[in-house]
Amino acid sequence: MRFINGTVLNSEFKFVNSDIVIENDRITNIISKDTKLNDSNIFDCKGCYIIPGLVDVHTHGCANCESMNGTEEEIGIISKCMADHGVTSYLSTFETQSKESILNACKTIVKYNESPKFSAKIVGIHLEGPYFTYKYRGAQNEKYLRDPDIDEFNEFYKASNGLVKLISIAPECKTSIEFIKAVRSRCRISLGHTEADYDTAVKAIEAGADHLTHTFNGMASIHHRSPNAVCAAFDKDAFCEFIGDGVHVNYALIRLMYRLLGDDRMLFISDSIGAAGLPDGEYVSGGDLPFTVKNGKATMEDGTIMGSTAFIINSVQNAVKWGIPAESAVKMASLTPAKSIGMDNEIGSIQIGKKADLLITDKDFNILHIFIDGKMYK
Repeated sequence: MRFINGTVLNSEFKFVNSDIVIENDRITNIISKDTKLNDSNIFDCKGCYIIPGLVDVHTHGCANCESMNGTEEEIGIISKCMADHGVTSYLSTFETQSKESILNACKTIVKYNESPKFSAKIVGIHLEGPYFTYKYRGAQNEKYLRDPDIDEFNEFYKASNGLVKLISIAPECKTSIEFIKAVRSRCRISLGHTEADYDTAVKAIEAGADHLTHTFNGMASIHHRSPNAVCAAFDKDAFCEFIGDGVHVNYALIRLMYRLLGDDRMLFISDSIGAAGLPDGEYVSGGDLPFTVKNGKATMEDGTIMGSTAFIINSVQNAVKWGIPAESAVKMASLTPAKSIGMDNEIGSIQIGKKADLLITDKDFNILHIFIDGKMYK
């Protein structure tokens, strides 16, 4: 198939006038518009952008379903909902829960991936917990908080058939440094839900952590005499997640962080929960915590903000409205998250040899068509 007449966001994340050729599930050529090829299968993208499929490395669910609930039916609904909103690859994200529940959820993902529906691809698992401390637990269930346990992680990793690609932990837990050194060769480690000071966070990064979970949320604010995990991540070149829904982080901070971090280190996540895409109302999280959504903002009874009810495409649209270049806004929702989990050789950009995961959008990044592995989804 040849995509013609579109404005392509190329592998250098510059908009160019090119055509894209795909064969089976791969991009095989990116050529100038006047190149003559005997193409019988043409897709006309006149007046549209062609951008890479989005990659969400932190999403719990949507459409009243959450990955932690551990049913194939719910995973299928989530994957379809993700695809409907432009996500072509994602990490199924679990929150803090019992060992048995996490093991069951891991096994469910493996079973689902044996015969997945045509929808967003689950390329891995993100364990957001259970290795956090109490103070900045946020919407993590305190009943199941515990110190990092290498043997327990090994069970999770085995149950997932190696699909655990990212784990978020609090570096101040007493076994965190030992844990990071033990698992860093198998998955990426992110620092989150933490009250760690700068020195403690730096030790974790030097041990092998390279990622910060939903930056500014679930951690202390920056103080100029008491630097913390946020400062350590900025200082030591870690990848930094941001929820770009306009609720979790003020737009001025998003702009400021872009200037500081750039689009190679700053990445958007949805941190979407089961209420994403649904109206205001009463819900229960996969961590068994009740919450209320009002005007799109999800909060627990004590006022603690839950995850987001938005999708990662909304972060792209918001970022552009807030003054971030469109090319960078897309990169922070595609290539940079793919790179943060070591999958940028396969997904995240429009490049010869990579998966043919493409979005056709209008100039406001409203999604018109979706291609996953070279096949038209929408």
